[in-house]
Order: sequence, then C-alpha cells, then structure tokens
Amino acid sequence: MAKEISGLLVVNEYSVDNGATWKVIVCEDNSQISHTATANVKKTKCGPFSSTSLEPAQITGSGVAGANLATNQASYQDIAKLVKAMTEVTFRRQNAADVPNGVTVGEVTYFYGKVKFTEATEVSNVEETVTFNWAATTTGDYELVDNS
Repeated sequence: MAKEISGLLVVNEYSVDNGATWKVIVCEDNSQISHTATANVKKTKCGPFSSTSLEPAQITGSGVAGANLATNQASYQDIAKLVKAMTEVTFRRQNAADVPNGVTVGEVTYFYGKVKFTEATEVSNVEETVTFNWAATTTGDYELVDNS
C-alpha cells in the first residue's frame, strides 16, 4: 500500500559551507521541484535521429517573510542576498520522518545538489502579511536518493 505524508513534513534548506551548517527556509506555505527533459527529433534522408537532454531542475516556493530568525533559519532577506551575490549553495529538500506511518527521512521526496537562487520576490499587500516567493536552479549534477 502506498504511503503518503503531509506537505508540512517537507523541508527545504541550504548551506553556504558545503553542508557543515544548514539554514531551513521557514514559514513556507508551498514548495515544489520540477525535473524536465527535452526530446529533440531531427528528420534526415537516413531517417529520424532523436536525442534527449536533461534540463536544470527548478525548485520554487513561497511563504511568509519572517523576522527574528534563529541562526539556522532563512527567509526573504537571506535569499535575496544570495540572488544578488549569485552565490552557489548546497541545497537539500527532503521529507522528515513520519514514524507513526512508517515513512523514513527522504523516502517520499529527496533532492541534494548545487543550486543558485534565481528569485526572491517580496510581496506587501495592504492588510495582509508580507510574503515572498523564491526559486532556485540546479548548477550541476544532483542526487535524488540519500547516498550518505
């Protein structure tokens, strides 16, 4: 039987020191990761030739912009600074364990690799909480299974 988990258990975090310390993106209301490949077909007199290329993975999310953060937490300002500096970071996205349902860490979703944040958009609507959107793009190979 399939196991499912709540999106509350999915954690997005990054490290600027190759995984020695991590910052969790806090107060998210959604996040997603997208893997796509492009298929190309070239028709010739000898018949069709096809190729497939993997596009960079895209990781996006949104949430409430936070303040008074702990040293292991990140929000809009932190990500905006990384976008401006074009800093490559180590990124990890995984589900936390759901022990009552027999789900282990990273069993449902896992991503580990180098990314650059490409968006940090702050949204301030009157009479609403300040929110932000973020996006990151892979800069090389990545893992979808925890091999540590």
